[in-house]
Parts: sequence; structure tokens; C-alpha cells
Amino acid sequence: MKIQSISSDRELRRVLPERLRHVFPGSRIHLSEGNGKTESQSNLVFDVNLSGRKYRFAVEAKAQLQHADIERVARDTRRGATAPLLATVRLSDSLLNECRKRKLACVDCNGRAWIERPGLSVFRDTNQVSFRLAQPVLSPFSPKSQRLARLLLNRGDQAWGQVKLAKETGLSLGLISRLLQHYEKEGWAKGRRNDWQLANRDTLLDAWAAADQWSRRVDLQEYDFLEPDKATFAGRFYRYLSPVFSIAYTQWLAATLRHAYGNVPVVSAYCGRFPTTDEEKLVGLRRVTGGGKIWLLQPIDPGVFRETRDVNGIPLVSDAQIYLDLLQVGLRGPDQADALRKWEGFCR
Repeated sequence: MKIQSISSDRELRRVLPERLRHVFPGSRIHLSEGNGKTESQSNLVFDVNLSGRKYRFAVEAKAQLQHADIERVARDTRRGATAPLLATVRLSDSLLNECRKRKLACVDCNGRAWIERPGLSVFRDTNQVSFRLAQPVLSPFSPKSQRLARLLLNRGDQAWGQVKLAKETGLSLGLISRLLQHYEKEGWAKGRRNDWQLANRDTLLDAWAAADQWSRRVDLQEYDFLEPDKATFAGRFYRYLSPVFSIAYTQWLAATLRHAYGNVPVVSAYCGRFPTTDEEKLVGLRRVTGGGKIWLLQPIDPGVFRETRDVNGIPLVSDAQIYLDLLQVGLRGPDQADALRKWEGFCR
């Protein structure tokens, strides 16, 4: 029998009705879009009649189910809410056992299932593999994968084991392994399982810069403030608001603090979230649609807050990140990026 590959949650949702009928033969199944009030991201409602009783589940379809998804659903499911059903392409033993430990119903496309509700107990196992998760095309500079490039560039003299790289970046061992294979092929890194190291800083940085699209990895909100000295304001902004969300400076101010270049036209900082109205008032911010003195950047991936360093009491993103963030903006950003990269202390 030909094995079918599924690469996304959308594809999984498309095959779910037929697969649920396969897992629960002879039962009456109603699968429909919910009203969005469940905790399920897919908002699918699964009604099944078994042994003369009707059971309802809020289905969360995750093609690549992870332990973090199970923990989140278990944590967020409220007492009295519709019971969740985690549906995936293929349940591993560890994922199935985690679901059972947390008493979360689960099912996969191959027919493996565990459900336990009052008056209902289902455990169905199978060795048959009719569906598998498609191996995604590797994107070495996706917002998440960038964490490895950022780490190796920032600590270029250090040798790494794969387990340590996974811990430092927050990436899975599988993704680290695939990225390193690609890095080795491209000549960006060299080594083996326990001694991986940056091989060519410039080619890695150039490849990252060529693939980078700054506007697609950040949400930008501009603000104005009355403080005449931008550095003074930056310090106050960090002192007041860093206890409530992550902050790390980038672009002109960060580059100047690393390697003096010229005037700072705009203060820019990555933030874990944008300030509330009360927080804006606290530090003297006013939202504007253009021409702001400060740009707050909410990143698609929080990896930008890794590999920071403190200068004059405020955190800066890594030199490589500062360089990339300056390349795609005006206000002489590319000129300052070039000067920073040519500086002997760059990425040191």
C-alpha cells in the first residue's frame, strides 16, 4: 500500500473525516467547523456515537504534534469545556504516553487512538503505516532556524556538541542535525557530532543577508517622545519596561554603542510585545504613523533575544543581527552596517 505524506495542518484536516471513520467503524460521525470558542486551533467539532451514547470532542489537528502542544492543551482546557481530541499524522509511543498521562484523547491517521471518558474507554493500536509526516523543505534562515546562525556567528571560536546547540538555541535535535548537515555542505560550519564550529563567517553572513527579509520577520510600531537625548530615553525605556517584557536594542543605537559611527537618527528596539496605553504614558511615548523617534519591533521569533550583550547598562542584540537589521532600511543604515562589519571587533 502506498504511503501518503502529509505536510501541513490543513492537509491533515482534509483527511480527518475519512480517518476518523476508519478508527471508529460503525459509529456515527459528525465533523464540522466550531464557533471558535474552543481551545482548539482548528475549531473542529467531532461528534461520535459509541455504544448508544454520544460524545463530543474539540479537535486540534497538529500534523507535527509536539510535547509542548500536549502540555498547552492540558493546561488550557477548562473544567466543563468540550473535551479536546488531539489528532496528528502519526503518534509515537512517547506522544501517546504523554497524552495518556494527561488524560487527553488522541488519534492518528494510521488508526492509533486512545480515548477515555466517563462510560467510554478506547485503545486502538496498529503497526500499519499508511500516513507519514512529509519531511519539510529545509529553510536555513527561517525566523526560527536563524537561531543557529546567530549563535555560531556570535560565538565563532567555540566548539559545540549537537545536544548543547539544541539547548542553547531551543531548537529540536532533529532540526539542529539537518541544519548542520546543510551548513557543512555549504561550507559554513565544520565538525562532527560533538565538535561543530563556525567555518566561514563571511559566507554564512552573506547567505543570511541574501535570504533575509526584515519586514517579514518583525511587526513595526513607531513612537515619538519629548526627551531630547535619545540615549537617555533608551535607558529610561529599558529600566521602566524591561521587568514586564523583553527588550533588546538594534540598528543605529546598537551599532553606535558597539562601534562609534555617527548620529543616531532613530532608536530601535525589539520588544516581547508592544507597550500598553498605561505603559506608553509611564515612559512618555506617543504612537505615530511615521517619522517616529523610536521604532519598536515585535519579532516573529523570540530568538533575537538570545545572544545579547549589555553595553552601558542596556542589552543589544548580536552584532550579526544589528548588521542585518541595518541593511534593509534607509537613513544610512547600510553604510553603518558596512562600517560595523569592517570593524575588527565585529562578532567578537
